[in-house]
Amino acid sequence: MTIPFLDLSRPWLRLWCAFLCLILPLILGIGLLQKDYEKQLQEASALQAARILRLMEEMIEQADTTNQGVISLLDRPCATATLDLSKTAALASFVRSISLAHDGTFYCSSIFGAREWVDNITTFEQGKLALVSGNTVSPEHPFLSVRKVVHSGEIVTVIDSDYLTYLLTFTSSAAVSWLRVGDNWLDRDGRFHHGYELPLSPYLGIARSADYPISVYSLYAPAPGLWPIWHSQRAGVIVLITFSLLFSAIMWWLLGRPRSPIGELARAIRAQEFVPFLQPLVDARTQQVRGAEVLMRWRHPSVGMINPDLFIPQAEASGLIMPMTEQLMQKVASALSQQIEEIPDGFYISFNISSACCKDLTLLNACREFLAPFPPGKIQLSLELTERETLTNDIPTLSLFEQLDALGVKLAIDDFGTGHSSLVYLQQFRVDTLKIDQSFVQRIGTEHLSRHIVDNVIDLGVRLGIRLIAEGVETSPQAAYLCDKGVDMLQGYLFGRPIPIEQFIQSMLARPEQEALFAVEAST
Repeated sequence: MTIPFLDLSRPWLRLWCAFLCLILPLILGIGLLQKDYEKQLQEASALQAARILRLMEEMIEQADTTNQGVISLLDRPCATATLDLSKTAALASFVRSISLAHDGTFYCSSIFGAREWVDNITTFEQGKLALVSGNTVSPEHPFLSVRKVVHSGEIVTVIDSDYLTYLLTFTSSAAVSWLRVGDNWLDRDGRFHHGYELPLSPYLGIARSADYPISVYSLYAPAPGLWPIWHSQRAGVIVLITFSLLFSAIMWWLLGRPRSPIGELARAIRAQEFVPFLQPLVDARTQQVRGAEVLMRWRHPSVGMINPDLFIPQAEASGLIMPMTEQLMQKVASALSQQIEEIPDGFYISFNISSACCKDLTLLNACREFLAPFPPGKIQLSLELTERETLTNDIPTLSLFEQLDALGVKLAIDDFGTGHSSLVYLQQFRVDTLKIDQSFVQRIGTEHLSRHIVDNVIDLGVRLGIRLIAEGVETSPQAAYLCDKGVDMLQGYLFGRPIPIEQFIQSMLARPEQEALFAVEAST
């Protein structure tokens, strides 16, 4: 199965390619910028957590220093120690209260003075810190207890959660941060949680203290849309857009620039741009359509229809003429095979070939594939070799034409009488048809010399028993003269111009009698 070739020089494909060259780098670039933005979020979250942890460690260190400063009060009764305890708590930063304990029982507080309550040691992580949801006075107000144990007792300093939540929020309002002590958590709104589960996120930053049993978690969640990327990486976005526009413009220019002639022909072959036009061949006596000559046209996507005179010489010189001819034969066979019942038996179809087509067996295989869809005798295939070219009569060439003849393919000499190879071809190859060049036909009735040349060609063909076809018939007197001289078939604008094969088939089937089939077209 043949995959259709996409000609990227076609305007709509060229536009799509330019668009893809614009949008794909943008998508890829935005993806890379998104990755970089996410990496920045991860780094910012980790930095935020580390910054908060450092400040909290400083706060706890100050509480430790406060505890160290009141150790001497453990040897005094609460009545004499309360005043100094209260002064120390008032002057210490971040401290809400200080409590003294002996043997696991608190007996003195900087706020309440002498008061007893049991010290729950299990609530302290590593015996140092405890994050508590509240007390009897403020049950919904969490606090952090910093504990110091000495030989004479223990001291507990309370840090209010207001200071803690302030640290969780003041460095950045965009980040969401949490403080963790054991299984107890404090969020940025000052709410206490036990066994809290953080949201799963690849952007979560974690910082753990090496000196205290605390951890800080921070999260910069990515905002939806592209605005955050523009806001954080504006220069990168501008460079990306500029690059994409430039890349798209370069692609548009590259696809639209002229190619080399050979490269353009090769591209056209892949794109199936060479199409068959058929010109009718009529019986000289009845003027009924008996066949057609297949002419190649180039339907260029941007230039339009190109005549063969402009590209055939280049195709022959570059060696591309055979692939073009083979493709043309495939298209004609495909179109005619769909109308086998309506095509008369022995319908004459001729293709122009050049000497470049006769170098190997590709031409033989192409003819065999052309005839394969048709019943024997339905199509009479003929190959026209112009006399202006020199065909080498070496062994491979002679073998090729012998096999073509065995296949039933006929050989015609085109433009007969204009070159120097006429008699040589007649001697070396089995020629079935001579085509009288239109330059002689068009001078019939106006120039005696051309008429004599035509008469001699006709006489030669009659003597050799070769079919004669006259090209370039444009007037009824020319047609009558050629018919009287014994020419078999006529071809020219009098009977029809070359037209696309689809139109040829429709016209032929629409007029079964095939008389004056192309008279209307000839008059246009």
